[in-house]
Amino acid sequence: MDQIRAVLNELAVINDFYKLPADSINSLLEEMTTSKVCTPVIGKFSAGKSALLNTLLGYSKPLLKEAITPETAVPTEITYQEQDCVVIVHADKQVTVTDISSFRASEFHNATQVKSIRLQLRNEHLLARIPEVMVVDMPGFESGYEVHNLAIDRYLPQSLAYILAFPADDMVLKSSIGQILRELNLHQTPICIVITKSDKVGSEELELGLSHLKDSIRKYIEQPKQITYCVTSSNKGDVEELEQFLLKIQSQSVQLLGEKFRTLALQEANTTGSYLKTLIQNNTLSVSELEEQEERLNREMHSLNSQMTDDSHLFETEVPSIVREIQNDVRSSLLAEENTLCTMILNRQDIAEKLNLIVRESLTRSVQERLLPKVRRYLKKLSDRIHIEFGTDSDFSFDHLSIDTDSVIKKIVNGVIAGISLIIFGPVYTILGALAKHFIGKHFESKKRNELKEEIRHKLQAEVFPSVIAQVGSHVEAEINTQIQQLNDSIIGQVEQQRSLLEKALYELKTKRAQEQEIQDELLSQATQHLNRIEEINHEL
Repeated sequence: MDQIRAVLNELAVINDFYKLPADSINSLLEEMTTSKVCTPVIGKFSAGKSALLNTLLGYSKPLLKEAITPETAVPTEITYQEQDCVVIVHADKQVTVTDISSFRASEFHNATQVKSIRLQLRNEHLLARIPEVMVVDMPGFESGYEVHNLAIDRYLPQSLAYILAFPADDMVLKSSIGQILRELNLHQTPICIVITKSDKVGSEELELGLSHLKDSIRKYIEQPKQITYCVTSSNKGDVEELEQFLLKIQSQSVQLLGEKFRTLALQEANTTGSYLKTLIQNNTLSVSELEEQEERLNREMHSLNSQMTDDSHLFETEVPSIVREIQNDVRSSLLAEENTLCTMILNRQDIAEKLNLIVRESLTRSVQERLLPKVRRYLKKLSDRIHIEFGTDSDFSFDHLSIDTDSVIKKIVNGVIAGISLIIFGPVYTILGALAKHFIGKHFESKKRNELKEEIRHKLQAEVFPSVIAQVGSHVEAEINTQIQQLNDSIIGQVEQQRSLLEKALYELKTKRAQEQEIQDELLSQATQHLNRIEEINHEL
């Protein structure tokens, strides 16, 4: 990171010398100062996550509240800072800044009123050794609270490492965690499986449970090296293995964070480099030749923009059919789980979480099969367009304008999946509430179970499933179009920035050439005057 920072500072000086804009370089430098390896701690409620983190922090008095209820669980970001500070980010975007003592004494833990808590601590016990890591104490899974699902969806896409907590007396891989593992498998990021409360069970039970858990996890994670297993006990203060994992993440922080910033720094360097190449390569051209170069650049730019627009419109025509295929996959998944949903309603259970899980699992598979291959083809076509239009025969260098396919695909997948909670706990939740009321009380007791089941099945097929499928379709289509539009805008923005710099280089060369001609004309005029005077002198003498 220090090397990247030094390169960006050097580029800022070079840009300043040539009066080139350096706003993007300065923004990048500012972002680097605050970037951390986001590492959420995930698990069900009562998994011992907060107690685990309290033990890691090593304070004599616990800082994070333990044994809290779902209503009081709020994402808590924990990072190192020279001065202790607590920042409360409220749901209405208001911010409260307080100290550790006030934080311990006050109640800032209402999940509907507080969006997140940031603990910035001068903690020498652990955090000083992992200054580039941000650990996040997350709300538990399967709480039934919409805000928790939204919080988890908000943090997972930005995270570069993950800690999954399982209590030793309940090492069962629930479907909700399995779905998270399936999503993490797409990005091959470091994962630590932490067994908490190991003192609650005997060694044989611990070993057997851990063995079964590993077998379950293998169904979701293809790369075993991606996972580290740790056994801890907060009561015994035994968290050394987890400490080692966090220290390992710290040692990899340059790699985890650096890849992103290295790509962006190279882009900045090559943008400046293209300007300098144009300045040097065209230095010997005449004014008319430089004007011809400007016209050629504008022609090539117009051609590229036109072709990219055509490619974008062509992809847009494919989106509706992709969405229909995804909707059909979701419909099939819902129908496959119809009996389970009917039974849950008969047993007066809330099916929102189950629906959320079914749709997420279906979307994860469907997006990979139906959408991503087409996105990859589209991205390759865009990349080919740029390199063909400004290839080896072109006088203008656009080699550095590359498309980060993996990054684009990750954004699309995360965007599509992260919005599902808003659907299930939003418009669809109203329908589910009406459905639940319909089968409560006297009406429920007056019918035979099989008759009720058929009525529930009809309601699911006639009301719930169509609503879910329609909402999913609208969401997926909007997300695809948004991401593709952002991608196109980004590429066009980069190309336009490059065009602007190349035009600047050509303009400066023309100006210089005109100035040189003016100087030469002035010198010739002066010389002519001097020659005339000499001739006069010759006559005079």
